[in-house]
Amino acid sequence: LHIKEVGGAWTQLAIPTHGTGNSWTFVDSGDIDLSTYVGKNVQIGFKYTSTTTSAGTWEVKNFSVAEASGAVTPDPTPDPEPEPTPTPGDAKTLPYAESFTTSQGDFTINNVTLGTLSYVWQHSTYNSDGYMKASAFMNNAAVVAESWLVSPAISLAGATSPVVTFTHAHK
Repeated sequence: LHIKEVGGAWTQLAIPTHGTGNSWTFVDSGDIDLSTYVGKNVQIGFKYTSTTTSAGTWEVKNFSVAEASGAVTPDPTPDPEPEPTPTPGDAKTLPYAESFTTSQGDFTINNVTLGTLSYVWQHSTYNSDGYMKASAFMNNAAVVAESWLVSPAISLAGATSPVVTFTHAHK
């Protein structure tokens, strides 16, 4: 999982909770602190990479960027010289959520390396449960790939304790 200010470079974020890696059981990522980016427009990217010896599958759903539970919104106080609010264009505001129930929503896919694949990330459904799925395993072989599932720009203007959460499974 990575984050960047819109137009900036990607920085890796630590995911607090992972599944066992040998089942399709979805687990909650846990709260991932974004307070370093308060006041900024950011994008969150799920980076999938594989090699010729390892091409697991990663499934993601229930993505959310919101204030942390129990975060206190400060009382608005007049600012003699307010800073400009960074909400250009179509940046999403908090809370922002994408379940991936029926599609990839406003997320985009950036295929860096596909090898012999035509895609890595795709929307999938199992037992009426939708999610985004990444895999570079084709014809019983692992393929070298790098592909990103990238959120739209999300404004953290006015946030005090923003966090990103999602549920995911990998095998």
